[in-house]
Amino acid sequence: MDTTVSTDPNNITSGRPLLVGPSQPESPYPIFVSGNVVQGFGRGGKQLGIPTANLPESAVAAALQNIPIG
Repeated sequence: MDTTVSTDPNNITSGRPLLVGPSQPESPYPIFVSGNVVQGFGRGGKQLGIPTANLPESAVAAALQNIPIG
C-alpha cells in the first residue's frame, strides 16, 4: 500500500495518505457479473465517451444476493 503523504499546503489532501485500505481486495470483492447484454437507452456511451454494456437487473441482483448491504 502506498502511504506517501503530501506536504504541499495547497493540496487539500496534505498530511493524508494518498491511498487507504488494504493493498488487495477483500471478500466479497471483486464482484463478477455475467449475463446477456440488453438494449439500453443509447445514452451511456455517448455521455461517457466510452462503450458501455447493459445487463438485465436479474444478473445484477444474482451477483449481489450474498453481499451484505445496510
